[in-house]
Amino acid sequence: MPVLDVRKLRLLRELKVRGTVTGVAAALSYRPSSGSHSGSQQLAALEKEVGAVLLERAGRRLQFIPQGELLAERTWAVQLCRAAGFEPDVRFETADLVAHICLVASGNAAGLLPDLVWAGEKPSVRLLPLPGSPHRTVFTSARRSAVDTPGVVTCRRALAAAGPRRHARLSPRLGA
Repeated sequence: MPVLDVRKLRLLRELKVRGTVTGVAAALSYRPSSGSHSGSQQLAALEKEVGAVLLERAGRRLQFIPQGELLAERTWAVQLCRAAGFEPDVRFETADLVAHICLVASGNAAGLLPDLVWAGEKPSVRLLPLPGSPHRTVFTSARRSAVDTPGVVTCRRALAAAGPRRHARLSPRLGA
């Protein structure tokens, strides 16, 4: 993958957070007359650098497609690592949270882990708070015919019980 322009990546991340190019322009203190237009041009240039479509138009708004979501999240993770004092070197990826915890605990990795992964147990790794206290929204979805099934009801109750009790700790943290 080519080296990507950090400023353009920041625009993509800010768009993910703020939702509109105008919001990004305001957050990054662009001039009102050129902020929105310049931001759109920068994002289009980023798509050319990446060699993939990242966003699609939905009326007057830009909507993320999966590739854009992934790049925005990766940009956020890299920024957090740098803020914590190290340069990330991602060689392998897995969605297996147990593998993440084992790698972090053994000293072979750092990771962004949601607090819910500990399920009320004491964390087995050192946790560092992330700048800006980011949070994650957890939601469930079920077909109408399955809404009242025991599995769905139990899962929703468990999430509801974990949320308010641990609300201040539901944000992901950097495990190191």
